[in-house]
Amino acid sequence: MMITAASLLAGCHGASGTEDAQALTSLDDGNLQVESLFGSAISNPDCNMEDGENTASLQIRNVSGKYLAHGRIEVSDDKGTTYTFVVDDVPDQSEIVLFDTGNQQLPSGNVTAVRGTADTSYTDETSLLNNGINAADTDGVISLQNQITESYDNLQVTYHTVMDDLLYGGTSYTTDSGQLAAGESVMLDTSEAWTGEAQIVRIEK
Repeated sequence: MMITAASLLAGCHGASGTEDAQALTSLDDGNLQVESLFGSAISNPDCNMEDGENTASLQIRNVSGKYLAHGRIEVSDDKGTTYTFVVDDVPDQSEIVLFDTGNQQLPSGNVTAVRGTADTSYTDETSLLNNGINAADTDGVISLQNQITESYDNLQVTYHTVMDDLLYGGTSYTTDSGQLAAGESVMLDTSEAWTGEAQIVRIEK
């Protein structure tokens, strides 16, 4: 797996070639805030882990007040190229970096995002996360803690890969809790998180 963390961080914080990308500031009637369009040297999790040296990457924040269940986003740059991103399972106020689903590479030089469209669906927050079922991260191992008197079997736990406190990749993953008795804890299998770090975004019965 190829990840160049320096290039990812540079894109997120407005390094060379990214500041002008703020021309497009929002999508979906203001529900999604556009932070940056930039290039990443990465094995693309949104395109079957294909390698790229300057893969088109879009950083957005969900400011809708609701849980973003699914979205398909198209963004065009000032050179006429359109990039496609797909995203699932982003809580309100969470920030995420998406990668082009066709592994398109950004052209050399400064690139500015100038147009965009989003086809999205949202739901109200109904997750059990932090409503009696808490998540804990101990040295990269995620566990669930049942703090109520009811026992649960096979809770559906949705999580994202995390890097530098951001959700990375539009693809979310699901695992189940197995048996979770009242007052007990259980470790989760989050092995699909490609950086080795995961963040739980939703828990459902």
